[in-house]
Amino acid sequence: MVSIGMIAALELRNVTKRFVAGWGSCVASADVLRGVSVAVAAGESLALAGPSGVGKSTLLLCAAGLLGHDGGEVRWFGDSARSVAARHAHYWCAPADLLRPPPGDKPGIHLLDLALD
Repeated sequence: MVSIGMIAALELRNVTKRFVAGWGSCVASADVLRGVSVAVAAGESLALAGPSGVGKSTLLLCAAGLLGHDGGEVRWFGDSARSVAARHAHYWCAPADLLRPPPGDKPGIHLLDLALD
């Protein structure tokens, strides 16, 4: 848990993401993330669990800077630039990825997006 005065390794504040598909008057949209807030301290572990389609991967992709969010704020070590996310997020989406060492020597967070079927 992040205490007062401590900078979180990863902090998401009121993050929103909407997907829109279609053209003209035939448009559909889905609000996938609606005001998600979470803070992760250095050395802390956090797990996201839930059924398919509830936004777990979308949240991790937004946190890693690989997908833009529509609203709110994503901060890595106090900095909200997407380039900072690219330096600190280690995004793994296949079991074989876990065998590779993380790039660089900067502090980071491992974002594991693995199917459990």
